[in-house]
Amino acid sequence: VGRERMDELLGKVIHDIGVAGDTCARAAPAGDMLGLRGATHVLMSVSGTVGAVRLQRMAERLNDLAHGELAAEAEFYAAALLTEADQVILTLLREKERN
Repeated sequence: VGRERMDELLGKVIHDIGVAGDTCARAAPAGDMLGLRGATHVLMSVSGTVGAVRLQRMAERLNDLAHGELAAEAEFYAAALLTEADQVILTLLREKERN
């Protein structure tokens, strides 16, 4: 990919995970299952791109909960997903600095 393109890619992924995480943080307590479905779809795709398999699987699970309209469970699970998203962002920021 090259150093410059890698820096650009990591920056975009960090941004996308952050925005999707923020959406989950707002949507879950509000019972906004449509918002959760959209945000988790982004998380599934972006986390898979960088090999963040745990985040990807957590996003898939939260997406399933949102599709099932299981608001209470989704709110609880979203908190765990947000912690994992933060860890992925920190890892990617470190990688970006090394690049």
